[in-house]
Amino acid sequence: EHMKEQMQSQLNSAPTQITDDGTTVKEGPTLELQSQLKANKIEMANHEQSIKALQGRVGLYQAHLNDAPVREQQLAELNRGYDQSKADYNTLLKKKNDSELATNLEYQQQGEHFSIQDPPNLPTKPDSPNRIKFFGLGLVMGIVLGTACALGVEFFDNRIFSEAEFKKMVPTDVMVEIPPLPTPLEVEKQKRDMWLKLSAAGAITFSLFVAFAITFLRG
Repeated sequence: EHMKEQMQSQLNSAPTQITDDGTTVKEGPTLELQSQLKANKIEMANHEQSIKALQGRVGLYQAHLNDAPVREQQLAELNRGYDQSKADYNTLLKKKNDSELATNLEYQQQGEHFSIQDPPNLPTKPDSPNRIKFFGLGLVMGIVLGTACALGVEFFDNRIFSEAEFKKMVPTDVMVEIPPLPTPLEVEKQKRDMWLKLSAAGAITFSLFVAFAITFLRG
């Protein structure tokens, strides 16, 4: 456009000349400027076409960008369909392999028929623990521990209960013995202690018989 303006101004400022047929022509490089002006017009037209083509491509790209979310949604749907189809295919393939395996086993086991002669059953009593054995061991250990405790108490008791023990300590003859003279309260206490001991022994014996009976009945 700037070159066009310069050429136009040069043409306007060029002196005019009247030809033989009466027409006026600009003096100077008129033909050169006119040819250059035509070339520039052609180039401008080409550039305008290029601009229009580029604008069309821009519109096409913009349409592609606008279609991107739609294409993305379509791609997601295709992926979901593909995943579902793949899962179905894997399921069918597994069923096919299982069917082939079952068929092969059936072919291999043709003619082989088994029947259970002695069906399995549950045991009538548990193998462990052996309650009667534990009961006997506990009874024996209780008797042993009770005897040991009684002997220990008797061994560490330093009181004298007989004439023989006294003679071992003092080498003299016993001339007089004083019999025990318990008071009525002491006699009552001795009777009560005896009844308590008998009751305890009876309760222990009864508990032993009950425990043994339960153990025996439960196997």
